[in-house]
Amino acid sequence: MGWIGGLLMIAAGMGMGLYASHHLKRRVVFLETCGRLLQALWQEMSYTALPMPDLWRRLAQSESFAAFSLVQDTARGLSRSSFAAAFSAAVEGAEKDGLLLPPARRLLVEFAEGCGRTDLMGQQAHIEYYRTLLAAQEAESRRLWQEKGRVYRVLGLTGGVALMLLLI
Repeated sequence: MGWIGGLLMIAAGMGMGLYASHHLKRRVVFLETCGRLLQALWQEMSYTALPMPDLWRRLAQSESFAAFSLVQDTARGLSRSSFAAAFSAAVEGAEKDGLLLPPARRLLVEFAEGCGRTDLMGQQAHIEYYRTLLAAQEAESRRLWQEKGRVYRVLGLTGGVALMLLLI
């Protein structure tokens, strides 16, 4: 019976390490999707020249972003507030869910505040600028995942083994 408990401790340690690593990976995926979102927004703006709330609703209905919480939460918030307020609320929700770190959150909130304030060319330049800044945040997040993700997985396994050895 002791070996079964030991194996369960190892499995629990591995699970905790995998969970922590997965949490870091979710941030990377979220920022990647944000980059694709800004690219899609830039393209839609080029072809349709619709106002920002209408563009956002159109993106929310697209298959590409149907499961992306930032788009869906913003689209739902547009019925009761401005684009910047709805987007900022969705970004803060993503931060609470652990999908964004404060620097990326500030970047996305700044992006929302500047949307819809200039002509088409100015908006496209605004989107491109923030897409570049967001790519840097994504690269940093990816670096953290590659460095710390492996450490978390190894520490989880080693912690489980150490606990098993300690209690045997």
